[in-house]
Amino acid sequence: MNDRENEVLKQYDFTVLSAYKGRGAAILETDKGLKSFREFSGSCRKLQFQYELLEHIKAAGMKSDFLVKNTQGELIAKDKDGNGYVVRDWYEAKECNIREAAEVLMGVRNLARLHLVCRNVPFTREEDPQRYRQDVQEIFRRRNQEMRRTRAFMRERRGKTDFEIFFLGCCQEFLDKGMEMEQSLAGGACTSLEEEARSRRRACHGSYNQHNLLFLRGEAITLDFSKCFVGVQLSDLHDFMRKIMEKWDWDYEIGRRVLDSYQKICPVSEEELHYLWIRLCYPEKFWKIANHYNNNRKSWIPDKNMEKLKTVVGQERKKERCLNKLFLCRA
Repeated sequence: MNDRENEVLKQYDFTVLSAYKGRGAAILETDKGLKSFREFSGSCRKLQFQYELLEHIKAAGMKSDFLVKNTQGELIAKDKDGNGYVVRDWYEAKECNIREAAEVLMGVRNLARLHLVCRNVPFTREEDPQRYRQDVQEIFRRRNQEMRRTRAFMRERRGKTDFEIFFLGCCQEFLDKGMEMEQSLAGGACTSLEEEARSRRRACHGSYNQHNLLFLRGEAITLDFSKCFVGVQLSDLHDFMRKIMEKWDWDYEIGRRVLDSYQKICPVSEEELHYLWIRLCYPEKFWKIANHYNNNRKSWIPDKNMEKLKTVVGQERKKERCLNKLFLCRA
């Protein structure tokens, strides 16, 4: 900790006993428990939105890295140069291991309980939840457009690499799937789900994955609500489930247990299941590979990129069979 940071910490009503480096932040041992401390340069309004959601979750008895206000009642403490910092509650706990079925299901049950809590969230008028939403159809449109641009760029290149030749050979299949899912989302049922979620102020985590899920003495702790928004809550289940299914090579049995565990706590309608099916069918992993290619050097492509591409292509048939079996039997 430097002198400037120590001066900032004097704005809080706790005493720092020691400090060490954590995940992108300083972890503080204080007389009021563990805290995390990091620089902040994001949106003040979004931070207030996040704070209101976290306070609602805290009141329901769930655990998270809750924001801590300074002695002036502010979420952001500033140093003499105007740089902002935020403090949160912190925990020494184990990260979720999605290769362990018991931890996967514990994480899914936690998500289902979180979703029940995050309904009709009483946001203040100043923090209009309509400002923070996710337009999935627009996201699909942009991603499909990026896949088309990537293909067009590769076609024009001379002296193509093995990666580019392989990508061009399979791109059409994944682009067709992406376009199909974009069109499926345009249907009235999915639109009505999004409208209902916004009108009923249903909040989503926005980045629910194993890295933001800790376990401490049998209790789940959900971290990092920085991407929270109001929308269809099954977006979170999609994020978590996609990670799980990729690690489990699209194993039907783990998928069935995930859906059953969620639905026992948080029942899902046919329209919501259809929405989740669309989200999972979308070729997100293939798009990520295209996006990574676009954002990096084209002259040298790591062998790992080819391995990832071959894995995605190799899993595609298994993914289709798994999702059809999982969702057709629930329709």
